[in-house]
Amino acid sequence: MTAVDVRARNREKAQRHYWRHREEIAERRHDPDYLARHRAYKVRERARHGDRIAARNAVTHSLERGEIRRGPCAECGAAAQAHHHRGYEPQFHLDVVWLCRTHHGKAHRMVVVAA
Repeated sequence: MTAVDVRARNREKAQRHYWRHREEIAERRHDPDYLARHRAYKVRERARHGDRIAARNAVTHSLERGEIRRGPCAECGAAAQAHHHRGYEPQFHLDVVWLCRTHHGKAHRMVVVAA
């Protein structure tokens, strides 16, 4: 099964879940306890991964402004995501390599194994 097939299957599964539970999901969006937990979660994530979030936002805003252009995957030529190969420090925010989802995951796994 290819990565495209897996993504399509997961998207269909998520859509089925949404339509099955849409009333619960709608209620949860207005539940003050849920909203407080969600805000706390977002604060924790910002504290843990603020550097990554800032780097991702920098790339997104540069793409929107036309300062950089999305390229094909450096490995296979497919549609690509930005990979911050030199880290998430501010001076490297726009220093990215374009990799497809498969190669991006492999690049992150290689870093973890090497560390």
